Amino acid sequence: MAKQRVVNTKFWSDNFIVNINPLDRYLFIYFLTNEKTELCGIYELPLRTIAYETGIDKDNLLVMFKTLEPKMHYIDGWVYLPNFSKHQQKNPSIEKGKLRSMATVPQEILNKIKDIDDKMTACRQPVDSLRQIVVPKPKPKPKPKPKPKPKPQDELQGDEEPSNEVYNLSKEIGEIIKLFESIDVINKQYYNNTTQRSACEFLLNEYGIEKIKDIVEIIPITNKRPRYEFPFVNTPDTLIKNWVKIVDGIEMHKIRAIEKSEKYKII
Repeated sequence: MAKQRVVNTKFWSDNFIVNINPLDRYLFIYFLTNEKTELCGIYELPLRTIAYETGIDKDNLLVMFKTLEPKMHYIDGWVYLPNFSKHQQKNPSIEKGKLRSMATVPQEILNKIKDIDDKMTACRQPVDSLRQIVVPKPKPKPKPKPKPKPKPQDELQGDEEPSNEVYNLSKEIGEIIKLFESIDVINKQYYNNTTQRSACEFLLNEYGIEKIKDIVEIIPITNKRPRYEFPFVNTPDTLIKNWVKIVDGIEMHKIRAIEKSEKYKII
């Protein structure tokens, strides 16, 4: 008889899920819904079965398991989902089912799970103690009068013409955002976005326009690669966060190509 497993509609907005890549989300959903799942959230599942049913090779699975911690732990061929049981319905039949499934778990696995839970509890205790502290709300301060906004560069007139340095910086920022339009056309909205313009200015100061062009031109290719090889980049801000990983990934592919005596390519 097939089992029924319910996934909460808030799954997709969970902070943990939002911050992992689509392939990791796919694997996590597999652990929640495959036919081996048990009500207690602990069940045996060989690595070869996971690889066969998901289509992900064993080496990549071992890397992805680390990404899914602490929401999922893989322990000597057993899957442990710490929050699985508490999301099930509360009734006597379900509780009996949890006890029955728990009775099938070897004691050595239960001991390792207890060690994991103890470590997680120790990490949470400082946070829980802080939550118990009642902090008085400060009295609202009167709002200061807003300062007059400076005129945009394109509205300056007469003697207020921008300097060459300011003009060139603004022009290069526009060039970078234009490059990102080739990744996603929605990026054209970032010409007046303070965060993305600041990210462009940081990139210019750190790496220079030519190096940025070289990297951005190759991003549409790296974005098609698996996330464990290259992080996903679609804005200047995400490029800052992942610059080192992108460059290191490209260099690693070059090294591999040299070792195989093949022409370097990443697709």
